[in-house]
Amino acid sequence: QSELVVFDLEGGERIIGPTRLLVGTGALAANADGSIIAVADARDGAVTLVSTVDERMSEIAGETPVVLDRDSYAAALTFDEQDRLLVGRLDDRVDVIDPVAGTISASMPVPASSAHVAMSVGPSGLVVAAGDQHLIAFDPDEGQVRWSTDIARPFPALCNWVALSETMQRAYCGSLFGRISAFALADGESLPEEELGPLYGEVGTIDVSADGTGLTTISGSHPMISRWRLDGVGLGRRLIAPGHMVVGPYSYKGSSVVIAPQ
Repeated sequence: QSELVVFDLEGGERIIGPTRLLVGTGALAANADGSIIAVADARDGAVTLVSTVDERMSEIAGETPVVLDRDSYAAALTFDEQDRLLVGRLDDRVDVIDPVAGTISASMPVPASSAHVAMSVGPSGLVVAAGDQHLIAFDPDEGQVRWSTDIARPFPALCNWVALSETMQRAYCGSLFGRISAFALADGESLPEEELGPLYGEVGTIDVSADGTGLTTISGSHPMISRWRLDGVGLGRRLIAPGHMVVGPYSYKGSSVVIAPQ
């Protein structure tokens, strides 16, 4: 079980909660006006819809959950630009759900284990999703995958968090190991030369700014927020010691840092 609390962003007032949910929260998303909260069960990805108007809870008619059978996530979900709920699970489909009616309006085929870990939607409606095996891009209106990239190698847990910038035509994956990988939004090609990091610990939740030129991360393991420029403007874009790492701490008053081979 878990508890849901909803706050107003303007004044910080509590709107709902704590409200007891009879599921462990594996993923959570809110629609555009905040009237509906979707929660995916941590065990099988079954979705519970919670109205922030009257706290009414409902389930999805005809839903087919998939029991989690590995050290991963049972489901990823997000609301798209048309306020439809998109749900990816461990199997080979993404459900497009009408959250008001609580029904599945469409199911589109995707590669297995490609949409159950993280999901992000761009302004055009393009969706980038990640699983244990693949990173994919699709348009729910088209109902088909545009591209699929194998991310099972060289490490697992490469893409625990996803963000996309249509301005920069890039998708970004945050890992458990402090790295943010970049992929071409047009075809899913990996772009190792544009990798961001290393960060300290887990990258955590990531998202791009409204204009698509900045990336913000909220660490998943430490009380830290990091911001990155994606358009090449500003500090921190010049590589001065390939293959080396900073051996800190160092003084902000000086002009030198101590480095060592990785």
